[in-house]
Amino acid sequence: MSLWTTPEHSEELLKLPAFTNPDLLRGVNEEPNPPYESRQLPGRGVGLIANRTLQKGDHIFSMTPVVMIEEGIFEIFARNDRLPYLRRAVRKLPERSGKKFMDLCGHFGGDPVEDIINTNSFAVDMWEDDEETAYNVVFPEISRLNHDCRPNAHYYFDTETLTQHVHALRTILPGEELTISYIDPAQIRSERQHYLHLSWGFQCSCSLCTQPESHTHASDARIEQIVSLREQLEDYSPESEATTSMAELLVGLYEQERLHGPISEAYALAAIEFNGAGEPWTAQKYARLAVESGLLYGGPADADVREMERLLKDPWTHWRPHSRKFSDITTSCFNDVILVPFSVWLYILLLPILFATQPRVTTFLYTGKVKRPYHNLKIALYALALFAALAMTVIEITRLELADLGIGLLPAEWAGFIIAGALRFSHGIEGRFPRYWIANVVFWVLLIATNAVRLVEMIKEGFGARRGTAYPMSDQVTDVGVYIGVYFVMGILELWR
Repeated sequence: MSLWTTPEHSEELLKLPAFTNPDLLRGVNEEPNPPYESRQLPGRGVGLIANRTLQKGDHIFSMTPVVMIEEGIFEIFARNDRLPYLRRAVRKLPERSGKKFMDLCGHFGGDPVEDIINTNSFAVDMWEDDEETAYNVVFPEISRLNHDCRPNAHYYFDTETLTQHVHALRTILPGEELTISYIDPAQIRSERQHYLHLSWGFQCSCSLCTQPESHTHASDARIEQIVSLREQLEDYSPESEATTSMAELLVGLYEQERLHGPISEAYALAAIEFNGAGEPWTAQKYARLAVESGLLYGGPADADVREMERLLKDPWTHWRPHSRKFSDITTSCFNDVILVPFSVWLYILLLPILFATQPRVTTFLYTGKVKRPYHNLKIALYALALFAALAMTVIEITRLELADLGIGLLPAEWAGFIIAGALRFSHGIEGRFPRYWIANVVFWVLLIATNAVRLVEMIKEGFGARRGTAYPMSDQVTDVGVYIGVYFVMGILELWR
């Protein structure tokens, strides 16, 4: 391999395992029984054709570069000054490697060596903390892989061993050409064509680019929605409107577009979204898929792969974007925006109906002198139960807020509690509304029913959901169960007159 870089960077490169631990390169650059063969293809030059069936994840080959040039060199040296060094770099290669390099095709003309480098090199970042220092690397074998906007293979570069690994992204049948994408495939057709012509000098004729216009418009629309959804899902600000439904749609669009490589990014976004929404089991499902695809797309050292492995290790304590409420409600929009306040709305609606339809009397029924057995005890028990209901609702809302979860319209229950208590303690406003107890009983029964629905939904989510947060699902299930018991007592006390 010929390396052209600065003295400082050369010292760093020579410390890499690629140079200090040769055992790591065992099997690299070797092809004893390759799953492909080289063929001359009409209009495409030399290509690699599968000679046996390859499954998703199957290894195709691993190669180290023959030429590696720091990008900054092209800025430091004028063209005429750098050409002698480029030619010398190729001459210094072993004969077999030099021949492989010179057999590559160039598209731009001019000096053959520089043309081959400009046409066939891959840009790689060597250090995560120094994204400005990139290298142009040439792999003769990988350069035989032609472009397709929906490829069946993908590569990743291992910066520790300076090795480019190529794997199958899907099932590849014998006789099928092995292809990779030279560009980001998640672009509309006009953008893909523009960048391919600008960088490699050809117009793509893959099946995606040559499909009927109506199909192209549909594909471009999906790509545009993918871009929009990604922006929203990557926005963790409090103003973000991203949801788990958006994450599921994003995954579906990647599948429709046959983006078998970058779908790992969609899986990772979905995993984070579901984990933040308190659904760790669904988050693990997408994290598993993200790791599987990410190992092929970015390799074991890829940031998304490492992040998903951390999530899988313990989703309950994994980082969550707490700056955003993943849901404006506790469990679902129906439960906490419609179902929970439904009891209050119906109660408030029922009160004037009962008042208007009660029998007309000339004197108020309440005289203040009526004594019933255990009257004071019943009032005390009612007051205690009502206070417990109010206090527990305040605690639930507080814990939901601390856990960065939404509260829906849970505070609406307070209005019902206050009205029910006022009517009970005033004996129907001093006897003017003797049938109030019917509305109160209906109110407590409705609260029992709606909270029973909430309880069932929470149990379906799993007791382990939101573990490690300020309000684990197991705690909320217990709280809602106690609510149901308190509301049952309230209903009995309304009937015990």
